[in-house]
Amino acid sequence: MRANAIESSDQLVLHATNAMGLVALCVVRHGRLELPTPALRACLAWPPGVTSMVLGDVVAQADLARVERSLTDASSSPTLAVCRAVRADGGEFDAELLLTRIDAAALPDAVAVTWTDVSARRTADEHLRHMAFSDPLTGLANRALLGDRLRQALLHARRSGVGFSVLAADLDGFKAVNDRLGHDNGDAVLREVARRLRGCVRESDTLARVGGDEFTFVLPAAKDAASAAIVAGRSIRAIGKPFEVDGQTVHLGLTIGIATFPLHASEADALLASADASLYDGKRAGKNRYRVAAVSTVPPRPTAGVWSAALEVGVASIDAQHQKLAAHIDQLADDLQQGRDRAHLLATLEALVAQTVSHFADEERLMVAAQYAGHEVHAREHRRLLEDVTNLSVAIDDQSMALTKRYLHDWLVRHIETMDRATAHALIRAGVG
Repeated sequence: MRANAIESSDQLVLHATNAMGLVALCVVRHGRLELPTPALRACLAWPPGVTSMVLGDVVAQADLARVERSLTDASSSPTLAVCRAVRADGGEFDAELLLTRIDAAALPDAVAVTWTDVSARRTADEHLRHMAFSDPLTGLANRALLGDRLRQALLHARRSGVGFSVLAADLDGFKAVNDRLGHDNGDAVLREVARRLRGCVRESDTLARVGGDEFTFVLPAAKDAASAAIVAGRSIRAIGKPFEVDGQTVHLGLTIGIATFPLHASEADALLASADASLYDGKRAGKNRYRVAAVSTVPPRPTAGVWSAALEVGVASIDAQHQKLAAHIDQLADDLQQGRDRAHLLATLEALVAQTVSHFADEERLMVAAQYAGHEVHAREHRRLLEDVTNLSVAIDDQSMALTKRYLHDWLVRHIETMDRATAHALIRAGVG
């Protein structure tokens, strides 16, 4: 409420009580709320017949001193303050306060305050943040949040000199569940797996789903492999208990690889690679166990160009599109290595996403033309993969070159091997493509 908008003290009172009746507005003087509009009375559940209220009764104690300072510093230009507001009936809400000092003889030392309930907006914002950093199926952290938490753990460990651990975990026998009971029941199993694994870690730990049946743990308090092994053993036992799905009993196992900072690696991508390498060692040794990384572990995954002739599936159009995707991944890795700015990285990532959308659309068109029985499952996987690569934009500048490229390498290669190769065989048999 600017001073030059009010011609007299009488107009000020009229303006505050009548013309602004639809706005939650009042005047605050000497720690009391006065001249409330009907909208503010409703907003604060203002008791009938009460002409003024104490500021401390409507602002949460934790925020009161800050709001009082904002009122003292208020000027004729509107300024914003935020607080937790308390209604007279005991209810609370998140509020934004627009403060404007009044220059009128009728109301000396007064500040006009407009109250806005922003609880719904904050809830929506929190929901959007949750979606950006959460796996939609299980509610666990996704790759974007995992990268950020891993970076934080590294920074803290380097400052404190105390180690931490990373666990790479993969379910044993899950593919058979999908094949026998269908993907909907498979999703139900994954949700239960996530619930059980949550019960095996602390609130300060990060548990992420990084693939179909793959999970990664970041354990800031596990300063050595022995501490991490306790969590690993607990997790294996939890998953070893039978699952009841659609009236059937399902048995799964869990294989885990353990790597610790700084013994096994001192960078994010190397830690993950070391944990992965020990996971694969556990798989080869018989599954359903944990293995600790060897100090001399060499990351098994390639850092050269993504594409190779071994990835060809035999359908010329699909192979050509796969090569284009690989070229975009190589370009993104090069941009990261060269230290390009975020705008440049996002432009390269957008090109990768656009190529992904085009490839998936063409592939699904071919599957429809061939009347491919696995079309629906394949299309569902496309949606998940597109969501994964799109989410990289959330924290692309927080992830190392090797970590991002290694993830994208797996993102493409695994899909070719698990989905596209079988699809290509069906297209060739149908004479499509």
